[in-house]
Amino acid sequence: CCYKSNLFFKRYHNKIFNNTKIICIKEPKNLGTGGSINYSKKLILNNTLICNGDTYMEYNFKKLQKIKIINNSLVIGCIKNNNYKSNKKLNNIKIDNKSRITFKKNSNLMNSGIYIVNKNFKKLLNKNVISFEDDLIEKLIKEKKVYGFKIKNYTLDIGTKKNYNKFVI
Repeated sequence: CCYKSNLFFKRYHNKIFNNTKIICIKEPKNLGTGGSINYSKKLILNNTLICNGDTYMEYNFKKLQKIKIINNSLVIGCIKNNNYKSNKKLNNIKIDNKSRITFKKNSNLMNSGIYIVNKNFKKLLNKNVISFEDDLIEKLIKEKKVYGFKIKNYTLDIGTKKNYNKFVI
């Protein structure tokens, strides 16, 4: 957390929701998703769930416990791109018959902001990874090291004022 981190800590830090302990990390400055993950990489263990903090999702995260990660690969939850046509970060993706993420022009799937990694993934992180999506995931997709699953539940990016206002009403 960086922006209004005191509010996030107060509400979520060390709290348990649905048998899952939430840990918040205060960034010294806004580091971007990649910088934030790199800053907190000591917390990455086997099958660690990483979620964008500005995404609201109605999803049963217990389903993710069955997913096993292979070496330096990454698993991404994918959602239909119904509301985010202007989003340029990891849209136009598809899941092939081996569950790998590939790029496909005019696809209606996009990154949900939910990632599952294991401890070997830490080796790929460094101070130059600021945009997790642009600086690392895109490269791993081209190397066929990113796998995916579809999420059909309601999702809303609350990182914009318009969507946040829609969310709190």
